Formats: sequence, structure tokens, C-alpha cells
Amino acid sequence: MAKRLFMITKNFPYGSGESFIESEIQVAAKKFEEIIILVYRANLKEKERIVPKNVKVIPLCDWSKYKKICFYIKLIPSLFSKELREELKKHKTMFEKRRSLSFHLETLLKEHQAVLKIREIFQQEDFIIYSYWFSDTVYLAYRLLKRFDLLGKRIFVSRAHGYDLYQERNNGEEFPFRKRIFENISKVYPCSEQGEKYLQKEYQQFSCKIEKKYLGVMIISNSDKKKKEKFHIVTCSNIIPLKRVIRLAEALKIIQEENPEITKQIQWTCFGSGSSEEELKEFCHKYLSSIKIQFRGNVKNEEVLRFYETTNVDLFVNLSTTEGLPVSIMEAMAHRIPAIATEVGGTPEIVIDGTNGVLLSSDFSNEQLVNAIKKIYFLDVKHKEKINENAYETSRKYFDAEKNYNDFYDEILNLN
Repeated sequence: MAKRLFMITKNFPYGSGESFIESEIQVAAKKFEEIIILVYRANLKEKERIVPKNVKVIPLCDWSKYKKICFYIKLIPSLFSKELREELKKHKTMFEKRRSLSFHLETLLKEHQAVLKIREIFQQEDFIIYSYWFSDTVYLAYRLLKRFDLLGKRIFVSRAHGYDLYQERNNGEEFPFRKRIFENISKVYPCSEQGEKYLQKEYQQFSCKIEKKYLGVMIISNSDKKKKEKFHIVTCSNIIPLKRVIRLAEALKIIQEENPEITKQIQWTCFGSGSSEEELKEFCHKYLSSIKIQFRGNVKNEEVLRFYETTNVDLFVNLSTTEGLPVSIMEAMAHRIPAIATEVGGTPEIVIDGTNGVLLSSDFSNEQLVNAIKKIYFLDVKHKEKINENAYETSRKYFDAEKNYNDFYDEILNLN
């Protein structure tokens, strides 16, 4: 049985991204003697989060443009490899060919950086290689195993979430080197049932290698919440067009115009930041004078969880155009907060319409969102308590981090 886990992340433990790994790594640290985290794109200027003592972090950092160009020039002979030629033939347009070539070159750069740091680790026999994403990080894992002639000789697994899973998130194109990776990987674990069905349909010849494994959140049975004052709405996401946070502001504007007395009782806390943040703030400042709104920006995940533990929140809202399986909704529900969310990706596996929240179609109208908010707002005490408890039970039953991550690591430890 493997004693070491070699994990490749995007940026964890640097900065605030991939916050859902924070609880997973605690479970993993108990399963392995040593964990090595190779960080694909580490920003050393960002604070490094605390990890268990038996976890070693190896950062790969971006190079300057000049240094990259010099490195790529040295790679020109490799551009004639059979593997790359076959990959580029799949694409019809020059744009897609260039994008796949760029993907390939970037990974070769990361491979070059990594080899200098992990050669000794890869000479050991007892490790599992685990990519947290089914995109560039999994291609790097494949390249490293190939580099050390270990393909088929080590357990090689990957999770798959949203952007790294669905072709429509990749301009409708198949992800680079996907079939090559499937041929050599031990198992792929989509984080939702919807993702599992999608991959099994697209890659039927590899269906035996595809299995859903839910992520998880810490389940809190008790909390110390402040006295309730207003109907409290929370959003927690990047403020970018994909997340459509401004649609909530537009719905609240309608409520303010139609029922001004209601909006005086509404409070909105908005976690996150992004390219649409200023537009959202300007809209709120201009049109939502009756509603108390607090923009909290990007904060640590532990701060969001502490907020849930100490604050009476009535409703969580997620209006994304696309999702994998949103951990943000799991976290809210673990604190007895029902959700309004869109019927995209694996979200319907969390939000059960009328049971623990309201599920909207992906092309919902503002009026439909208004009605959903009012539906939760006007619940009587009995039904409010019921929907809150249902939200908690959903997280406890299906998304308990301790259970899900233990099951996940027990499985990969027993793969042949």
C-alpha cells in the first residue's frame, strides 16, 4: 500500500483559491506518511496557508516572457513529436491548434521546473499521483510519469469538476490530450453524478475508469448565532459575468419598487470580487437605497464559515450559468441555510426544489427570481424551520467531508 501521495494543485496552499482542499488535506494527512503538493502556478507573494506537518509544498512559479521564449526556442525539435502531431490534427481551426500548442508548451515548461525538484521523489516506489483538476495539472502528471517511465507502474488518478470537464466550457472543443490521458490514468473522479454521466457518454470506451466522488464540507451541529434582525441574503462567489451576481441586485430592485416595505427588512452580504464588481457596486448604490448591503471582498474560507456560524442567514443565492458541484452551496446548507440556485451542472444534486431551497432554470427571468426570494421570505416559522433542517440534512447525508474524503482515499489506496 502506498505511503506517499503526490498531489498537483493549481495554487493551493497559496492565496485563497481551491479552499475546498483545506478540509480534504486534513483527512489525507492521516492516510499517508507523507504528502507532496506540487503547485502548478504558485504566487509566492500570496500568503501560504497552514498545512499538516507531513505535507511538503513544492511551488512552480511563472517565468518572465523573455525566459519563457528562450526555453520555448529550445523545444522546437519536440514540436515534431508524433504525440503532438496527432493532437493538432484533431483541431480544424488555426486558433484551436495554437491553443493546444500553447497548452502543450506551458506544460513542458512546468515539467522542466518540476523535474529539477522531484526527481528523488519519483525514484521511490510507494506513491500515488493525484491531480486535483482534469486539465493542465493532469497533463503535467501524465508528462511526469512518462518522463520517468512510470506510466502504468503507479496509481494515477484525477478529480474532474466543471471548467475542466465539459467541452462547452472549452469552446466546444475536446480538451487537449484527453484520450491519451484516459489511456494511461487509473481512475477519473467527477465531483457530481451529472459529470460522471457526461464523461461516460463522451468516453464510453473508458467508462470503467470514471466514478463519481462528491467533495465535502465540515458539518457543524451547533452554532452560536447572533439575534436575528433582518432577512439576511448571502452570496459567495467570484463577481464575474459567469456568476450573474448582478441579477440578484436587479431582482432586489424590482422588490424595492413593488414592495418597498419588504426591502427595508432585507440585508445582503456579498463575499467575493472580480471583473464585474464595480458594475455591481454602482448598480447597488444607484438603485438599492433601501437595502443594507455589505461587500466583504475576497476573504479566507475560514472567515466565511465563521460568519455562517455566528450570523443568522436566511438565504444563500447562486445564479451561475454553469457549475461543477458548488461547494459554496454545501457550506451554506451545512449551516442550515436554504438556497436559491440555477439548474446547471451538478447543482440539482444539492438543491431540491421546494425541499431545501428553490431551483431556477438556467435562463430564469428576474420575475422568477423575485418570486423565489418572496417564497422564502414569506415562509411561516414552521416551514422555515423545516426547510432549514432539510438543508442541513442534505449536507450531513451527502457532503460530509470526513466521510467523503475518507471513502475517496480508501478507494485510491486500494486501486491495483
